[in-house]
Amino acid sequence: MEDAIASFRAPRDGKRLFLYHVRSVAHLANISRLCDKFPGWPILALLNLQSTEEHDLSGALLAALRAGASQLVLLPLNSVDLTAAMDRIAAQFVEPEKEPFIIAVAGATGGCGATTVAINVADEIAHRRHLRCILIDLSLKLGMVATYLDMKIRYNILDLVRDITRVDPLLLKQFLVKVADNFEVLPGPDQLITPPPPSFEDLARVIDVASQMADVVVLDVPTTYDDLFFKILSAAHFSVLVGDQKIPTLRALKMLHDVLDRNPPQQAEHIVINRYDSQLHGFTADDLARTLGVSSLHTIAEDRTACGDALNHGCTLRREAPSSHTLLDIDGLVDVLVPQIGDTSTPACKLGLLGRLRRALVSL
Repeated sequence: MEDAIASFRAPRDGKRLFLYHVRSVAHLANISRLCDKFPGWPILALLNLQSTEEHDLSGALLAALRAGASQLVLLPLNSVDLTAAMDRIAAQFVEPEKEPFIIAVAGATGGCGATTVAINVADEIAHRRHLRCILIDLSLKLGMVATYLDMKIRYNILDLVRDITRVDPLLLKQFLVKVADNFEVLPGPDQLITPPPPSFEDLARVIDVASQMADVVVLDVPTTYDDLFFKILSAAHFSVLVGDQKIPTLRALKMLHDVLDRNPPQQAEHIVINRYDSQLHGFTADDLARTLGVSSLHTIAEDRTACGDALNHGCTLRREAPSSHTLLDIDGLVDVLVPQIGDTSTPACKLGLLGRLRRALVSL
């Protein structure tokens, strides 16, 4: 034990949790050594009274606490008791985190550029706010995110949900494709013929696991107008509804806004007019806001050259044209979304220490 303590190098990025198996009363001295060497670090003591000379339960527990254990768990392990101990350690030693937020981006009709908006919103959140962001392509056939970013993929979201009971952060990490620092993608399938679609519960499980790994999860939601479409939009913390200055699209956008408005309110809904032309008579931002019955909306100017070059080169606007007017407007949308994510009024993360440890582990 002395050699193990001497060889252990304390990391610079904060505390670590020690798990120590107490096999006998004599081993309690090692807890004291850990406390002296690493003051302020939590120690979870695992006590097996069947293999120790100490048969007095209250005496053994008291001795372990006196030695410096933060929490005690008796062996064999009981999952409820272990979870309670870990959560109590988290409350005492781990700084509270903000709950990861889910942003669903959906087009009112196909061809509005919602996928382009989703990709660049995710990239800008990662780049400008230094938050880890995972973009999930929820298309269940021929997902376009991988195509737009020229990705070579081995696995997609349908491969992941084939055995949904095994999905955890470590498994999901194997399916993610890195785009840039803090920005990864879970791609959709690259074929038209697909197996039966997963249920909302299966997709919700994937999204929940991604939330354990990232600060922000962006969903590229295909425009299907089915039950799955509305469930996903309603479950997200923020919905970004994308349309353009065409009458059929505006009708669909109005209908979508009205349907979502009748459901239990979300934290926020943002309407975005993509490829916006301020000179189009009768279709200015003020005109469209009145037509849609909303107090305000966000506009993204069209930059055909920049967007076309980014698409042809399989990259984001940040990499292709960082001074593009389109990117500047997307940054404006990010500025609206991100302050709400970081607001002190948002609920604290409920992952518990086990969840936070998993999240830290899979981020390495």
